Amino acid sequence: MLGALLSGYDADDIVGFARIHHQWQPDVLISEESVPAEVRASLERRGHVVRLIPSVAAASAVTRTKTENGVHLTA
Repeated sequence: MLGALLSGYDADDIVGFARIHHQWQPDVLISEESVPAEVRASLERRGHVVRLIPSVAAASAVTRTKTENGVHLTA
């Protein structure tokens, strides 16, 4: 959601972006298959081990917009 706050993407865009996950152990980047090959190759050139999976996680988002009549929520 940081992307929505800082760069103007809407919630649908943010939820639809490809994801990369890393945690301390094992020392492996888990990448969704939709991450561009050139991004994965760049990470590997920098010494990262990249493992591909179809999807890292399910994601959803709710946005809140102030209106003249109060607050409008969308999901």
